[in-house]
Amino acid sequence: MTDHRTFTTLDEALRAQRIPLENWSLIRAITRSIGISHYEERSSYLKTIRRDGGRALRIHSGWTEGLESEEEAAPFRDFENSSNEVWSDESSWVVGHPLNQIRGSAGSRASPSPEPEICTHCFMTLPRSGTCDCQGEPAES
Repeated sequence: MTDHRTFTTLDEALRAQRIPLENWSLIRAITRSIGISHYEERSSYLKTIRRDGGRALRIHSGWTEGLESEEEAAPFRDFENSSNEVWSDESSWVVGHPLNQIRGSAGSRASPSPEPEICTHCFMTLPRSGTCDCQGEPAES
């Protein structure tokens, strides 16, 4: 079992996880509304433990996931006039932070990356050169 460093204050946890300062105000508001007893450091996010025993939040650099309903997430859509995105993934509701990699430069959702090309011989992802290591030849189109 892996021991995770725990924090009793949000600021200490955000600093340790290197969450951008621009996102702290929104994250504070979310955790204040939910009621958090403590924070656990994970490799790529902060796990928050709710006082009421509900679903843990996962605070990433650019978003917070784990909200239990649209009603729980909706108040943060227009937090401090920043037009944060709120959406549902397969298991919970998510709030995008003001500074994140989800948005393009115009503030809208960035276009998804193109699907990687696959070698028709070995079915592995091709490197950027377009030449597969298995055959040394470009994949057939």
